[in-house]
Amino acid sequence: MTVQELMAKTVTAPRAGSKTAAVKPARPRLGAVVCPLVARELPVALSNLRQWSSKVLTGEVATEGAHRPRLVFSFNCGRNDEFEKSLREEYADHPKLTSLFSRLDVHFCDLPPEKDVYVRNSPRSASPYGNKSGPNWLFYETMRSLRSDCDFVFLMETDCQPISAGWLQRLDRVCAQNDDAWIIGSHYRGASPLHWTLARHVNGNAIYHVGDPGFWGFLDEFLWPWMLQYITNTDPNLAYDCAWETFLTRPEMEDPGHYDWVLSRQVLDRFRISGAIVNIAGYAEQRGDYIWTKRDVLRRFPGAVVVHGPIVTSTKHLRGGLALGTPRVDGNVVPSASADDLSSLESRSQLERSIWLPDRPFEPGLELRVSLGFECPPGHGLKLDLRDPNGRVLASKKAMRQGDKPLSWLGLTHAFSSRHSYVRLFLTAQTTSGETSAVRIAKSLIEISRAGEVIAKTRDVTG
Repeated sequence: MTVQELMAKTVTAPRAGSKTAAVKPARPRLGAVVCPLVARELPVALSNLRQWSSKVLTGEVATEGAHRPRLVFSFNCGRNDEFEKSLREEYADHPKLTSLFSRLDVHFCDLPPEKDVYVRNSPRSASPYGNKSGPNWLFYETMRSLRSDCDFVFLMETDCQPISAGWLQRLDRVCAQNDDAWIIGSHYRGASPLHWTLARHVNGNAIYHVGDPGFWGFLDEFLWPWMLQYITNTDPNLAYDCAWETFLTRPEMEDPGHYDWVLSRQVLDRFRISGAIVNIAGYAEQRGDYIWTKRDVLRRFPGAVVVHGPIVTSTKHLRGGLALGTPRVDGNVVPSASADDLSSLESRSQLERSIWLPDRPFEPGLELRVSLGFECPPGHGLKLDLRDPNGRVLASKKAMRQGDKPLSWLGLTHAFSSRHSYVRLFLTAQTTSGETSAVRIAKSLIEISRAGEVIAKTRDVTG
């Protein structure tokens, strides 16, 4: 059967609720919260259970007789009694969890070796099913195991966290408001650069309508076979949650009359973006180049219920109206205990750090000024590069020790001509003598101003 025939069969299938559709028994909308797991994620899953039992997340307690979804942990491996015991004991240690969930289930998908592979971005396929066969088939087998007795399920990886009380009731309302949807979730909403081919894809931490036969017609008869073929012939790194967007952004789809595009338009409405689920798990967030707090998320996305990606409780990255990212020396994260060592750079070593304004982007009309006082032997100095999130140099300045003065200065001023969610500072210790010696940053200042008026300032670049 051709792609066109598969798509046509799916598109013309009766919609749930139509006169010709099979009648499904009534059942609660959000049937389960599903947490896919591999062995190394078990400690995080146990920690999540402790967090979910906190008062802030169980504040909206279900009334007696009200529906509560089940909680399902689904492993890639074969049955492991120790894994199940650990989860059940932790669940039992937090009685408040029973106000959220009706029960705990632990599934073991027992994926065969060729379907249990995860390799990051290799040009060669490590399996007949591709380099992300493990996450892909763990998703598929888990969803299939729930299709007979659930309507909607919420897939929630270990780096996904609720931030609002009554989060399950609110997700259930999202299901009720989108009862004809197949997938309800979030595109990436963070600060990282993201190629346009993936910019709109619905992240895998989403709500899936596993009880809808139309969803399975689309998945089984079209998207999954197409994805496996694409993995074999074109890209071994394709993940299940990127498959639909990848299909839509193929070069041939630029032809408005292409048959795949004509048919695709008939099901686009089944994929929904919801403000309740917020995905900020981008490269910038994972690296610490851009840091979110719960307040940041709720200020920008007031309806957020669950967040996929790192959020912090500390505000130590906020200084004088500016925010500073995780520091790195020569590409390596500097532990907080070693933060004082950042003021001293060996020759040719490099300190990298991002900066941003928490409430707005850097935009035209804003000016950034960096001033650094440093100490070093003759023949040594500092180079400062200001780069955008893509790594393009916006401005650069170098200064070497001058005369016999103990303190030399490097200053850089940049007027923004375009918007940037954050920028990156690169400080590189310089030498012209061929000798290795430390360059110590004794003073530092970063100022953001508009029309000469300072709106943010910090004197702490290296700490």
